[in-house]
Amino acid sequence: VGVAENNESTPVVTLSQNYPNPMRNSTTIFYFIPNEAKNSRINIYDISGRLVRTIKKTGKEVGYHRVVWDGQDNSGKKVANGVYFYKIKAGDYTITRKMIVVR
Repeated sequence: VGVAENNESTPVVTLSQNYPNPMRNSTTIFYFIPNEAKNSRINIYDISGRLVRTIKKTGKEVGYHRVVWDGQDNSGKKVANGVYFYKIKAGDYTITRKMIVVR
């Protein structure tokens, strides 16, 4: 689990490893946003850093959540096999994890 902490060593944002990984058709990402961090989004990037998909964008969100990525880009096309990165940005906190797509 990725954890960003504030000065009091209290967890601020957590981002779990996606499951399943490697993924075929879809994968689930679990994360936690405390009330200090709002306006979150989760983006998927390819190995070259190009934005592939924005799968979650919210205005106010507090608590434990999950999102499912269907393996498609922002145009609705299935992405190719390979390594991808998913990044959560919530307030001042950013956490990135790696996943693999195998079709």
